Amino acid sequence: MSIDIVIGSNYGDEGKGITTDFLSSVAFSKKNMNPVVVRHNGGAQAGHTVQSPNGVRHVFHHFASGTLTAAVTYLSEFFIVNPILFQKELGRLDSAGFSPQCFVHPDAIVTTPFDVMINQAIEHERSGGRHGSCGVGINETVVRNLEKEYRTTVSDFLNPGIKKVLTKIRDEYVPKRMKHLGLDYHNNQILTAIFDSGIDATLFSFDDIMDDITIIGYRYLKSFQNIIFEGAQGLLLDQNKMEYFPHLTRSNTGIENAVHIINSTGLDKIHDITVTYVTRPYLTRHGAGPLNHSYGYEKPYELISDPTNIPHEYQGVIRFADLDIDLLKRSIHYDLAHSIGFPVKKQLSITCMDQIPENFWIVQNGIRHSCQSKIFPKFLTNFVGFDSCLCSFGPSRKDINWV
Repeated sequence: MSIDIVIGSNYGDEGKGITTDFLSSVAFSKKNMNPVVVRHNGGAQAGHTVQSPNGVRHVFHHFASGTLTAAVTYLSEFFIVNPILFQKELGRLDSAGFSPQCFVHPDAIVTTPFDVMINQAIEHERSGGRHGSCGVGINETVVRNLEKEYRTTVSDFLNPGIKKVLTKIRDEYVPKRMKHLGLDYHNNQILTAIFDSGIDATLFSFDDIMDDITIIGYRYLKSFQNIIFEGAQGLLLDQNKMEYFPHLTRSNTGIENAVHIINSTGLDKIHDITVTYVTRPYLTRHGAGPLNHSYGYEKPYELISDPTNIPHEYQGVIRFADLDIDLLKRSIHYDLAHSIGFPVKKQLSITCMDQIPENFWIVQNGIRHSCQSKIFPKFLTNFVGFDSCLCSFGPSRKDINWV
C-alpha cells in the first residue's frame, strides 16, 4: 500500500486538482493500484480544476479530483457536505459521462441553506471589509455545529427526527446567530427568500443523494492499495494562522487532518508515504486579505490563463503576486514540523510552468530577483530541501513531468 498527501502551499488555487489527477493516474497505470481519494478538509468552497487529456474539464467541489481516472471519492469527518451543491455537481458529472463512487464518513457535518444565508448576509454587511468568503456557508456551518443541539452530521440525516432539528435551527438558531452578528433578522431579504423552503430543500437533496453515497467509517480505506489525501485551500489560509486573521478558512489546510486519519486507522506503519506540496511559480489570491509583492488584478505574464477563477460576488477578482520563496519554505517546514510523527517522502509540485516567460520574477530575502524558468524547478526543490519535484507544462496530466 502507498499513501500520497497533496497540500496547497499558498492561498489556494495552486494546482491541487491536476496534481491529484496525475497521482491517481500513476496509481492506476504504473503501480497497478486502485486509488481512493480522501477529501480531508474544506467543503464545497473548493474549486479544483481537472482537464483530461482528451479535453474533458471539470471543477471539483465535493468529488475527488481523481474522478476522471475512475478513482473513488471518500469524504472524511473533516469535510463539510452541502447536499444541494453535491446534487448539482453529481448531475454535471453524470452529464459528462461519469458515475463516481462516493463514500462518506458518518461524522461529516452538513451545511443547511440557513448557514449559506447567514454567511452571505454578513459578507454583504461587511461591504468593503469582507473576509474573503466564498459565500457557501463554511464558517457558519462549523460555528453552528459547535452547539450540540443544532449539530447536523451525515448520520443524523438517517434519523427521522432530523426535520425537528432543522426546524429548531430555523426558528431558534438563526435569529440568535443573526443577532450575535448584528444583522437585522426581520428585514433580511436573503433570509426571506429561503425561510420557508430551506428545510424541504435540504431534506429533498439529501434524500436524493442517498442513492449515490455510502456512509462508512475509515476502516473502508484499508481495502485500497493507494490512498490519496487531497487537501483544499492552502497553508496561508489555515485557521490557526492567526497573524492573517480574519482572512482565513475554517479548516486545517495542512497535513494535520490526514495524519489524524492515518494514525486513527493504523496506517502509520506504511513505509511508502509521500507528501506533495503544490505551488505555482507565481502567487495568486482569490479573496480579501494581504498579498505582498502584488501586481493587483493585472496578470504579471501574458500567458497566464485561469478560466476557473472568474470574478466572484463574494471573493472579488483574483490577484497576482511574485512568489516569495522564503515564505513558501517556512510555511512548508512549519507544517511538516508541527503535524507529523512518522517518516515521509517530501516533494514539490510546481504547476503552470507553461505560463511564465524564460525569465520571471521571484522574491527572496524581501527582494525581487530575476530567475530563469528552465532552472527554477531544481532550484526551488533544492532551496526547500526536497528530493523530487513534479512540474506541469499544460492543463492535463499528460503535461506533467518528473524533475
